[in-house]
Amino acid sequence: MPLDPKTMSTTEKRRALESLIFLTEKKDELIKGRHCANGNPQFQWMDKEQVSGPTVMTASTMINSIIESKENRDVATFDIPNAFIQTEV
Repeated sequence: MPLDPKTMSTTEKRRALESLIFLTEKKDELIKGRHCANGNPQFQWMDKEQVSGPTVMTASTMINSIIESKENRDVATFDIPNAFIQTEV
């Protein structure tokens, strides 16, 4: 939930994350925007485990792909838009 800066302590204000917005003009002249938070400052006051997103190692993905290929398994992939943003970790 958004917070009113007037009710925040100095420490809370210092720990607030920057919001980054990137605009790109596409070939069809549409403007596309991307928004993300600069989480780098969190490393100064939070444990690494609390601020890192759950990601898969490339080597693990490659090993699984090789095993699945050798065993003639059916594989399907899918994408959930904004899954990391909308999910509590």
